[in-house]
Amino acid sequence: MQSTCDGDGARWSPSRTELIRDIHVLFADNHPLTLSGLKSAVASQGDICVLPECSNRNRLRDAVLHHSPHVLLVSSEFLDEQLDEIGNLIAENVNLRVILLTNRNDPEFFEDALRNGASGIFERQRPVEYIPLAIRTVMNGGFWFEQVLAERMLDGMLNKRTKASTLD
Repeated sequence: MQSTCDGDGARWSPSRTELIRDIHVLFADNHPLTLSGLKSAVASQGDICVLPECSNRNRLRDAVLHHSPHVLLVSSEFLDEQLDEIGNLIAENVNLRVILLTNRNDPEFFEDALRNGASGIFERQRPVEYIPLAIRTVMNGGFWFEQVLAERMLDGMLNKRTKASTLD
């Protein structure tokens, strides 16, 4: 059962020995079907609570400031691929972790997302069952990239270096 986002999101562990903080997540996309699928992907996760989603790009900043999510999962299309918006949102909410949902297959685009503060990139064709794991990973200070994506990014960076060194 999905956790509600009442109060400060703290609850006791089943053994009542430790206080557990729920992960507050804001989904942002302009496609209702995508938003529904993202919510369904985390519906059975007791430690993840979904804040009211944002389906209007012009209201994204206000939604982040008002709800103060721990994690924002936003599509690159929703941002009109203006990745500097990620950095702007993080500047106003320094504890925010951002996962970018994308159809793109371009290592330079992924590097740009990282430079702008994204903590993860989730490719749309990947199984939604990985969404909770991606959310927990970035919430715990890690980065989320599928192995294939990481290999493409590294290959792109290494090819850039090789081309640069041959031009010298």
